[in-house]
Amino acid sequence: MTAIVFCLAGLGLYANTLALIAPSIAAACLIWAACNFLSPRPVIMGRSIVLIFTAYIAWFVCLTGGIFSPGQFFFILAMAGAVLLDDLLGFLMTCGLCAALLAFFYFGPSWGPGALNLNKVRFVFLVILFSGIGSALFLLLIRHLSLIKGQQSLIRDRQAALELSEKVREDAKNAIEVKDRFLANMSHEIRNPMNGVLGMIHVLLDSKLDAKQRRHADIAYNSAKALLSIVNDILDLSKIEAGKIEIDIRPFDLEIAIKDIVSLPELQARQKGLEFIYTIDTDVPRLLKGDIGRIRQVILNFTGNAIKFTESGAVTLNVTLKEDQEEHALIHFSVDDTGIGISEDVLKSLFSPFVQADASITKKYGGTGLGLSISKLFIELMGGQVGADSIEMIGSTFWFEVPFEKQQPEEIVQDLSAISMNEIRVVAISDEPEPSTRLTRVLDRIGFNYKTCEYGQVIELVSLANTSSTPFHAVIMEVSESDQYARAIGREFRQIPELNSLACIIVTAVGKKGDAREFEDLGFSAFLSFPLDGNILQDTIRTVLSPAYQKSSQSIITRYTLAEYRKRGFKILIVDDLETNVLTVKEFISKQGYQTDSVSNGLQAVEKVKHTKYDLIFMDCQMPEMDGYEASRQIRAYEALEKLAVTPIIAMTGNAFERDRQACKESGMNDFISKPVNPQDLIELIEAYQSGTVTSVAFETPNFDMPGLDVHDVKKQERIPADLENNNAPVPVFDRAGFLERFGNDEELAAEILGAFFQEVEELVDNLVSAVKKEPFDPEYLRDCAHALKGAAANVNAEQLRRAALDIETQTSNDIQPDVLDVPERMTEYLNRFNREARL
Repeated sequence: MTAIVFCLAGLGLYANTLALIAPSIAAACLIWAACNFLSPRPVIMGRSIVLIFTAYIAWFVCLTGGIFSPGQFFFILAMAGAVLLDDLLGFLMTCGLCAALLAFFYFGPSWGPGALNLNKVRFVFLVILFSGIGSALFLLLIRHLSLIKGQQSLIRDRQAALELSEKVREDAKNAIEVKDRFLANMSHEIRNPMNGVLGMIHVLLDSKLDAKQRRHADIAYNSAKALLSIVNDILDLSKIEAGKIEIDIRPFDLEIAIKDIVSLPELQARQKGLEFIYTIDTDVPRLLKGDIGRIRQVILNFTGNAIKFTESGAVTLNVTLKEDQEEHALIHFSVDDTGIGISEDVLKSLFSPFVQADASITKKYGGTGLGLSISKLFIELMGGQVGADSIEMIGSTFWFEVPFEKQQPEEIVQDLSAISMNEIRVVAISDEPEPSTRLTRVLDRIGFNYKTCEYGQVIELVSLANTSSTPFHAVIMEVSESDQYARAIGREFRQIPELNSLACIIVTAVGKKGDAREFEDLGFSAFLSFPLDGNILQDTIRTVLSPAYQKSSQSIITRYTLAEYRKRGFKILIVDDLETNVLTVKEFISKQGYQTDSVSNGLQAVEKVKHTKYDLIFMDCQMPEMDGYEASRQIRAYEALEKLAVTPIIAMTGNAFERDRQACKESGMNDFISKPVNPQDLIELIEAYQSGTVTSVAFETPNFDMPGLDVHDVKKQERIPADLENNNAPVPVFDRAGFLERFGNDEELAAEILGAFFQEVEELVDNLVSAVKKEPFDPEYLRDCAHALKGAAANVNAEQLRRAALDIETQTSNDIQPDVLDVPERMTEYLNRFNREARL
């Protein structure tokens, strides 16, 4: 553009036209100034140059004939220059300006040739015009070709990048496959001799050894297990990274699983002189669905590390409820220790593979640094998260959270007592020539009718028994070194229709994670491991042969699922006339996975026991129609008459006096729990009776949790509770915090209990007022009414109502008649206060 300006300025100089020379110089200077000063802002610079050139051309046209000037063609050059600037808005602005100028010249005054007559220099002007527009078009063409060439280069580069990435992906896939095949082969080659070593050490430990030999065998066994654990860790990490780990979702009871899992760290801690504690909050749902095998692996890794790096103090496992929904629950697990701690810098990379807090740790404590990395990957596969907090020389907390699906209440419950053992015929085989004594001793102790044979003859033996009308019901396959024979037999059984109903049970000494699922796919009914408990084997066979199990599509039985069946089959009867109390106890118990029934008086309880077998009964003592004492006596008489096993009966009452305990004992009750019921005490009591580890001394040494109390002084026992009530502390109408705490801060459950209390409290107060006004005075009836209101009020922490009912019960017990005018007024006032303030 500046070249054209200088050429046109030369024409003006040639024609002595100063009116063109001065603007030409000004336009050239402005163009160069715009290039120098506006270069950091190219868009504004381009627009400015085009506008300066357009203004200059407009002046040139005015001087050379207006609309008839050949300079009109320079407007085309201005528009071409706008295209070169690659600015759409600038191009549109230039086009609009040029169109406006053309319209101005067309409709404006018809200027003549103007100050500059181009007739003399028409050829020179045409050369300038042609070269200028031609140059602009040439530049446009070059720019277009450059863009096309750049696009083609980008396309080629992109294609090359795609081909390279595809090659890299294919190479990576091939490398992963090669690595997987290598690890699978290596795992197989290492596992087989290791399983042989472990199996033979099992046999060796089962034989008669002196102390020195047993110590050496134990060392060899632990070393082999440690080596196999490292192999398993490396294989797990490889499978996770390759995306080949599958989560095995199965129903399980969290409480049973945790109790089983902590048995190993409890032993490890005890051997090291540490205290090991585990707690499961009462609001945590028990019946869940998830991969409990992987959860076990993570917990054992966390607790193992905690015990390893703790020299003194305690290791604690806490299980809490983080989030509760209708069908899912988010459970938080944390392991706390008082060990050496970890620095802040190391915490950031602690869950990476092969990372340990210090290089010296590997030498001192051992380990590969894979455990935490694998644990993190497992938890993330299950949709959870993992983390750690620590203070050096103070201790550490490792935690993880996992979402679990809740089990549906209609899960099938097995009756483990329905099948007689002497009716069951069993075949026992092994990968050795004959089953080991560790299996046959268990079978002999149970009293099974069993035969043994070599595993190659089992199909012939079972088929022959079927034809002779004395079929076998189960095949127990022992694995000491290799389970390949059991897998082969399982596949053969599935191919023979006559043997499909045969229950296959594997008992292994060399099992690994994931084996249970593989044997389930092969048609096995149960997967157990050594050491083998006779009760577990007995209940396993009863379960897999029960009609309910055979008709259903339930998963393979393991010792975990068996314990869950035992728990779900444990039936509890709740006897109480107050709906608030029944609902409270029922919710506490049902949340743990036990079955419950309820009745409202002793008469109904006796009838219920005659038609249904219960494992435990919670009995209120004071009820209408028939109290708990008489109901217990009649239940004991019925059991003696029918020669039935004694069902434990636990007294459940608000009276904690020694005479009440003795009355419970004399009526045939087994234990005692006071109201309002503490959920933790209630569950511990049920677990003790369910597991057969009852240690209650409720009737021998009454304990009111009061320091310095003489448990043999009955008068003092009865006086101290009343003394505690007669303090000057203000009595709250409704202890909301204490109420919610008793129910695990479950507001939905608390609201349900409170609603039930609202439905019956007015009737309880009316009964009490009527008893006070009754003529003649009936102290026993009044005491029963006050006792009922006291228990119900205590259950919802209605402290003023409870205190008032307690005062009336105490006065009546001491043969003092309450004030007929004062009691109705006071009880109505307390009830109205509670109705106003009892809100969650």
